[in-house]
Amino acid sequence: MDIAEAVGFIKDQCDNYTRTVRALQAIAYELLLDDLTGKRCKVGYAYSGPSLDTSAKNRVSPSNKVTPDLIVMVVPDSNVLVEAKLALSADQTYRRDKLHEIQKYDDHLQGFEIDGHRFRDHDIVLLVSYVHANNVRQDILELQKANQIRFDRNFALVRFVIAQERKTWFVLELAHGSLSNTKKSQKLAGPCRINMECLINDPHFGHVKLYDADPPLPLLMDLIQERVVSALTTEQARELRDKSQLDIPLKVDRMRKQIAEVCGPASGSTARMPVIPKTQWVRSALDGFKELHWATKVDRQTYVFHLRKRRDPFEQFCRLWARKHCKSAEQRERKRQKEIQKYPLFKDLL
Repeated sequence: MDIAEAVGFIKDQCDNYTRTVRALQAIAYELLLDDLTGKRCKVGYAYSGPSLDTSAKNRVSPSNKVTPDLIVMVVPDSNVLVEAKLALSADQTYRRDKLHEIQKYDDHLQGFEIDGHRFRDHDIVLLVSYVHANNVRQDILELQKANQIRFDRNFALVRFVIAQERKTWFVLELAHGSLSNTKKSQKLAGPCRINMECLINDPHFGHVKLYDADPPLPLLMDLIQERVVSALTTEQARELRDKSQLDIPLKVDRMRKQIAEVCGPASGSTARMPVIPKTQWVRSALDGFKELHWATKVDRQTYVFHLRKRRDPFEQFCRLWARKHCKSAEQRERKRQKEIQKYPLFKDLL
């Protein structure tokens, strides 16, 4: 893989991550919508990546902790657990391994409570890209027929696509299964279209750009760059204009909190909620700025960001990652060639 291919690959990863965030927002928005009033339900919650306890009878991960991408609670009507797999591989074995893994959510999951309301008796939604939905549906049918997977709870496969017309729509469509809320099932079978502006302007999660999965490095670097620029005072902006460069001290923990406020999902008031973004994500992104010579590392908690006008920062972030990726690939190939020279009879296995 050359640099250009690696840049294209990381841009695809960033796009997949962003689409996954949007898909999770869309399903949360729809499940929390009271169709009678056209407004958000009176008592409802949506949280990314909470920690839940499995039972000893769990078929995949007994007596363990699981962290689904999203849970949605509509009090007192329904609880829904959502797992998003928009970037599923075209490889059938990989897809089916993921389907087996999702069975870990088909259990009496315990441990999550908010405002006196417990998450229990939930449905399961698998959210996939529109282009993968037919293959995933066929996998599910074949695996169920062969008794290789089963879901005792309501299970729904929902596909997601972004439709560009005069307006931009997020489209959700039920591809297989059902929810315990029959009206929502019927609506999703429609399919269900959500105006993008409704999500962007939603006060609860319209700002969200991260979920409980580490984002590609260029994406987080771009968010930090935007945050640094947007937080400039009038005096700092004037100094940057006059001197063309401005050195800004950054603390890792403080930057993490700022990114969480402007780009992170709701954290709730329980220890079961993850920290998004994680401190290590932010530290890795700041180390990326150091490699570009856009920042100086003072110590583990402190960096100095050298802010100045630069052309297409996101492109430069992607190229940084591409160079690292290509270098790693070259190192792996050199190691492989050495192993082949050492064990020529096993070259087809290396």
